[in-house]
Amino acid sequence: MDLHKKWILGPMVNFTNLPFRLTCLDYGADIVFTEEIMDFNIFKTNRIFNEKSGVYEYTDDRNSVIFSTNQSENGKVIFQIGTFCSVNALKACEHIINDFRTFDINMGCPKSYNIRRGMGSALLLKPEVAEDILKCLNRNLPKCSITCKIRLLDDFKKTLDFIRLCSNCNISGITVHARTPKEKYDVFPHWDIFPLIKSELSSCIPVIANGDFSSASLINNFETKFPNAVDSFMSSRSARHDPSIFLQKLEWKQRAQGSIDDMKIDIITDKYDCIKKFLKYAILTNLPFKSTKNIIAYMKPVRYHGNTLNKINGANSNHKLLDLFNNFNQ
Repeated sequence: MDLHKKWILGPMVNFTNLPFRLTCLDYGADIVFTEEIMDFNIFKTNRIFNEKSGVYEYTDDRNSVIFSTNQSENGKVIFQIGTFCSVNALKACEHIINDFRTFDINMGCPKSYNIRRGMGSALLLKPEVAEDILKCLNRNLPKCSITCKIRLLDDFKKTLDFIRLCSNCNISGITVHARTPKEKYDVFPHWDIFPLIKSELSSCIPVIANGDFSSASLINNFETKFPNAVDSFMSSRSARHDPSIFLQKLEWKQRAQGSIDDMKIDIITDKYDCIKKFLKYAILTNLPFKSTKNIIAYMKPVRYHGNTLNKINGANSNHKLLDLFNNFNQ
């Protein structure tokens, strides 16, 4: 998978499921991440093809869908795995290799449920385990691409040491969220570390920058200040609120080329367009109603309007929600 000059949807637990990923792809995201799935939850699933929806569903013993995919995202999706063990990581990848060929190891999540298991940002403090996982996957899955997503260590020198270790594992790319595990989102990310990171890596290993890249103008500002410091950009929380931010991709790429005179950016005239697009995919892929309602509650303009939230709470199915938003503009 080519990870150069891409605008990427980042992984978000309970958000970057199939219908949300398809929505972001429709608006122009180049690549989309799945939400993180724990390795032990992956290899316990059964793969079922839903002929009605055209979706490959991976279900647990209770027939609940744990994750899913379809042909629309082939070659554009990266599956993120939570793991602390190379054996389990390999077992998980082999279980889903028919549908996914690029796997990302979560080495940055600061959530306590990850850290307790030795996953996520806990791996930053166990470089020998991280190295074993990456080398094991690359050794046994030669036709797949292996990447990792990290945060910064408090000691930036140790961060660079960790990145150097990852680069020696033949990875296909590395995403760096430019905050430490302890830093909250109100702390501006440490963008100034990216030139140092790039200098530590082989030129063939793409660096994906993550941390407050919520618009094309911010990406262009970064590239002006730090030229050639990264290869691609990742947006997560901003895309959660508004998947249509990826429509700005043309603006970013044309500004980067110094040509914006004839630039034409698609403009959404229906403020509920993102929500309705997502709901159509939620219906197509049989997303549970509870998950659907949780996602649209975070999307603009619902997030800022209590009256709209009240109406959503009165619905009891994905179809009813779509009817509700279709009627808002009538």
